[in-house]
Amino acid sequence: MTGPAAPKDPEKARPFFYILKDKDIFGERQKDGTGIQFIYESDGRLINSAQITGNVTDKEELTLLETVEGFGRLVHSIGVSVETDRPEETAEFVFQMYGKKDLYGGGTNLTTSLKCDGMEHRIYLSDYRWTEDDHVPGQIKILFAAPERMGKVSVRLFLNDGYEAPPEEEDLFIDMHSEEYCGMISRSLLQLGNPYRIRKAIEKSKAGKEVTLAYIGGSITQGAGAIPIHTECYAYKSFQLFQNRFSTQNNVRFIKAGVGGTPSELGMIRFDRDVLREGERPDIVVIEFAVNDEGDETKGVCYESLVRKVLKLPWKPAV
Repeated sequence: MTGPAAPKDPEKARPFFYILKDKDIFGERQKDGTGIQFIYESDGRLINSAQITGNVTDKEELTLLETVEGFGRLVHSIGVSVETDRPEETAEFVFQMYGKKDLYGGGTNLTTSLKCDGMEHRIYLSDYRWTEDDHVPGQIKILFAAPERMGKVSVRLFLNDGYEAPPEEEDLFIDMHSEEYCGMISRSLLQLGNPYRIRKAIEKSKAGKEVTLAYIGGSITQGAGAIPIHTECYAYKSFQLFQNRFSTQNNVRFIKAGVGGTPSELGMIRFDRDVLREGERPDIVVIEFAVNDEGDETKGVCYESLVRKVLKLPWKPAV
């Protein structure tokens, strides 16, 4: 004979998917001495997050994430956790909805204060009265009382009854020394080009002479997604690698001219202003407009023109 079974908590069984999972964050210093991390979810980013991080493939659910109205129909509550090396401190989490008429001021802010100890807090959408101007899910903000706090954030969306979430998949370990991985990398190099100018810059650096590395491009060059943006971006990382391998006495200089949203059409103009400023003569120039040149009206003419322009500079830098 058994006794009565304890009732199960329906919230624990509620389906969910992640839009952020252990994402690195960094509280960039503000003028008032606080720190803030922005994570933009507008312009299709929330859908991408659901697809990539949450493995969501259901077209109806992805469509619902396009608007605040659909978001409210799909999402029951939001689970948020923030973890830093100072678990006793408190952070404020804000999921800001953008307004239709007043972009940044007209939408609802879903907020919670939580300890930075990795424990999950729930935001229940039923606790909020939505505004008439609510339009699209906008951005996530994580605010710290002190600046330059580093940590991780996870955000998952618990779904209303009638919606299902895909099973959570574990991240696969990638053996970067395996034969398969090394073979893939070797096949990715289509053309080595002529490395003569790069070799000259390396020889110059090894001889103790000053060498300048310059990077121009869009948000990838600027460091979008890198935490912190200035020291974890690919431009700074590759500059550091060059300096560590080929510098003899800290003689390598760094110029970063990445501006988010700019294509090579603007890069043609910005190169003189942002790279050759004050008589700079870079020895190696990295040009990146891979994303922002999608749909380029010049069909690559501006990009090629910028490459040729740099190659024809009198001191013959590597590109």
